[in-house]
Amino acid sequence: TRGLTSSTLVYKIDKSEEYDKREGKIIIKGNGKEETVSIYQTGEGILTLTQNEFNINSTEQEIDIEISSNFDYTVDMPDVDWISEITAQTRGISTHTLRLAIAENQDYDGRSAKIKIYDKNSDLSEEVTINQAEGGAILILTQHEYELSSSAQEIDIEISSNFDYTVDMPDV
Repeated sequence: TRGLTSSTLVYKIDKSEEYDKREGKIIIKGNGKEETVSIYQTGEGILTLTQNEFNINSTEQEIDIEISSNFDYTVDMPDVDWISEITAQTRGISTHTLRLAIAENQDYDGRSAKIKIYDKNSDLSEEVTINQAEGGAILILTQHEYELSSSAQEIDIEISSNFDYTVDMPDV
């Protein structure tokens, strides 16, 4: 009679980049016999952004957010009037560009807003922060250099500004 021999078969299962569960089968055949091994691999959402924060100047401009996902994502735009989506995106399993128009900041303060990109069917999400510098800020000095003699003196520095400023005197 023939003795029983043992073998180990090794298979590499690649990482799933699919959202849904996937399955496969390995069929082992020999001497008129057949056995099946079923492989089940869970899926998961993949959401990757090329950049999560944009620090931009006060001018009007466009920014692009590259989004890679394997599900139909949703974008929550902030409730501000200075950011708007330029074109509607076709959602699918690939890389997409979310193109935004940023209006010029004419205020004396910087501004910031957050955009949320998420999967409606899970808690997977990413957030993008847009920080825009102040616009219209003016600081004018009438004179930038003063040459003084060695005697004690008083100088007047004339400043014109449309915002509150501070004065720092390092190593004086």
